[in-house]
Amino acid sequence: MRLELGTSHISLRRTSGGFLPLTLLISALGAAPQLHAAEAAAQLELGRLGLMEGVSTLQGKKVRDVNEHAIGKFDDVMLDLSQGRVLVAMVSDNPENIPLPPAVFHAVCRDKILLNVDRKLVESAPRYSRSKGSDSLSGDLLVGTIRHFGKPVRQDISGSFSVCSGKGLIGKALLSKTGEALGQVQDVMVDLGGGRAVYLVIKPAGPSGDFYPLPPETVRLDAGTLKISTDREHFLRAPHFQKEFSVDIVEADLATKVYRYYGLTGSNELAAQVTATGSPQATASNAQPRMSDTDITKGVVTQIITQKRILLNGGVQIVTTDGRVRLTGTAKNEAERKAMIAAAEEIVGASNVENGLLLKGKNTTAQR
Repeated sequence: MRLELGTSHISLRRTSGGFLPLTLLISALGAAPQLHAAEAAAQLELGRLGLMEGVSTLQGKKVRDVNEHAIGKFDDVMLDLSQGRVLVAMVSDNPENIPLPPAVFHAVCRDKILLNVDRKLVESAPRYSRSKGSDSLSGDLLVGTIRHFGKPVRQDISGSFSVCSGKGLIGKALLSKTGEALGQVQDVMVDLGGGRAVYLVIKPAGPSGDFYPLPPETVRLDAGTLKISTDREHFLRAPHFQKEFSVDIVEADLATKVYRYYGLTGSNELAAQVTATGSPQATASNAQPRMSDTDITKGVVTQIITQKRILLNGGVQIVTTDGRVRLTGTAKNEAERKAMIAAAEEIVGASNVENGLLLKGKNTTAQR
C-alpha cells in the first residue's frame, strides 16, 4: 500500500469562534485505504495526539466518501465524557443527521473530511432527526449504526446511553465543586478516526492568557451544568500552555502530565497507556506488530510534529512503500532536514529511510 502526503501540511489557525489546534491536512492519491485502529493502536495512541482536531474546526467541513462523492457536512460529535470517547459523528443531510462511527473516518483535510466507505453504504445507514436532542440517542441506534458499517461493537454499548453533544459543550461555563466559575470551554479536542475525546480546552476566568487541557473524564454534566470535583486552586495548578504556544497541546509530555495530575490511571486507552509506559515516548518506533504503510506514514508525520516540533508544509512529501519511507521536497534548513530524517528513522529504522530532501535555495539533494 502506498500513501503520499504530497500536499500535507500542518497549520496553526485561530478565529473569533474559539481555539483552533493543529490541523493535519492530508490529500491521498487514489482511493483512500481503510484504516484499522487495532493494527497499531497500542503503540500509536500517544503519537496520535498530532491528529487531534477541535470540534469547532470540524463543523461545516464537507464530508466525502472513499470516491470523493459528496455525503453532507460535518455537524457534531456525540461523546461519552465518562470514558473520553467519541461514540458517533453527525453528518448533516437536511432535515436529518447521519450518525457515523469513528472507524469510517479516513482523514481530515483542509476543506473536507474523507471517509473510507462508499456513499451507497452511507445512504442506507440509520438516520437521526436533527430536531432531537443528544439525550435521545440510544444505545440501540449506536449498535445499529456500528453494525451497519460492519464494525465491531463494544460490549458496554446497549440500551439507553448517556451522551452529550461536542458542539453543545463549547461556550459552557466550568464550575468547581463549590460552584465557583473556573472558566469556559473554548473547544473540544477529538481524535475523530481514533474515536477519542482527548481534552476540553478551558479558558480560565479572568485576564489569564493560558489554556487548560482538561480530560473529559474529570467533568460531569449535571442538569446542563459542567462541573469538576476540585477547587479553583487545584485547577489552576494543573498543567497548561500559553495561547502563543498552542502547538504544545499535541505534545505527549503534556498529555502524560495532565492525565497523571488528575489521577487518571486507566480510565481510557490514553490514560492506561500513560500509566503503563510511564513515558510519553510510546510511539510507532516501539511497535512489534507489522504496521501498514498508511500507519507508518501517519506515524512519521506525527513524530515530526509532536517530537521534532516541525510544522510541515506542502513542499515536503512522505511516501511509504512496502515499509520503506522516502522523504522528498524542500526543508527550510539543515537542522530541519536532519530532524525529519531522524523522525522517519525512529519509526522504521535508518535502513528503511530514503532521503530525497533538498535544502531551501539549493538544487542538490542534501546528504545525511
